[in-house]
Amino acid sequence: MNNRAYGKKGEALAAKLLQEKGFEILEKNYQIRGGEIDVIAKGLCDDEEILIFCEVKMRQNQEYGRACQAVTKSKQRKIMTTALNYIQKYRLDNIQLRFDIVEIYTKDKTIVHIENAFQWDS
Repeated sequence: MNNRAYGKKGEALAAKLLQEKGFEILEKNYQIRGGEIDVIAKGLCDDEEILIFCEVKMRQNQEYGRACQAVTKSKQRKIMTTALNYIQKYRLDNIQLRFDIVEIYTKDKTIVHIENAFQWDS
């Protein structure tokens, strides 16, 4: 399986997980020059509407550490810049934001959803 197909499979699994948690998938693989967000979802969390920007990391196993460790500060900044573009494009100024990571380990078929994995850089 090539990298693009592997990535799409991971995005589909993460989107399914978010849907099962009651979120509506707005975008998969949202891209702008200089950044991308794997899954963007919207739904309710504690009775408030929330917009989730989700990074998906898929690995065979945890032999070399957790998949979320690949979401460096640099990658987080790119995700935040891309999220800002999305918010401005769709005029979503008055909605709560959350940055999540979904780790997928294919060997043992484990999915880990890390809510609020990192915070907005102000």
